[in-house]
Amino acid sequence: MTLKKKDRVKKADVEGMIRASLEKIPGIRCAFIYGPFAEREAPQERDIELMVIGGPDLEEMEEITSEVENKIERSVHVYSFTLREIKERIGLKDRFIRKALGASKIMLIGDLNDLPHR
Repeated sequence: MTLKKKDRVKKADVEGMIRASLEKIPGIRCAFIYGPFAEREAPQERDIELMVIGGPDLEEMEEITSEVENKIERSVHVYSFTLREIKERIGLKDRFIRKALGASKIMLIGDLNDLPHR
């Protein structure tokens, strides 16, 4: 299945809204969308999986996420960890973290070099 031009624009709009919202929150070292939404061939009506690494205010994250969900009319599942927590879980070979870090991703804040190595 290939995405139609109309769907690509919608996907870019969603990415832009989430990025703009996250940029307002201090303490985020990096953030990325992963999972089906980040995969080029995935249906775009799916929920969005968002990984945030850093020390953002969780209440502010919840508020912003709720606003974004209302705008894009789909759920955003946020997984927030400090850099230390991520590194500890990598050391423990945590399957969830390893899978998220190894998945296709759309970087919203930071770049791939900011991610801990799996």
